[in-house]
Amino acid sequence: MYTKEAKETNLLVATLIATVSFAAGITLPGGTIQDGEHKGSPILRERGSFIAFVVSNTIAMLLATSAAHIHLCTPLMTKEKWREQYLSGLAFAFTLFALLAMIVSFVTGTCAVLGSSLLGITVITFALLYFFVMLLINVSMSGI
Repeated sequence: MYTKEAKETNLLVATLIATVSFAAGITLPGGTIQDGEHKGSPILRERGSFIAFVVSNTIAMLLATSAAHIHLCTPLMTKEKWREQYLSGLAFAFTLFALLAMIVSFVTGTCAVLGSSLLGITVITFALLYFFVMLLINVSMSGI
């Protein structure tokens, strides 16, 4: 059962993820070409890691925006408790996946800029470590 406080927190987190994803999409890693026929195009547009950044950032933005939309519209869409709980659960899942996509976006954006440098490899290692730790925490909390 999702409490009012849990829904409000989820709405806040989803809104923050949407805000960060929007800002990251506007200020692309590596910047844009300033002169020539490709003026305004992303400098790193040919790198696979940059493409992965754009895709994961877009997914984070869409999922977070969808979660916020669900939270904002649920009181208007339904008065049935079971449907409200279902929609709250869906919004929560969207927020979790948006968080995951935001982390992937950060890692791929960092890799696009830093490449296979020691710093880039360190960022990837810490991000993977984060996923592993979160998996352990979730498994231990669920009692599996």
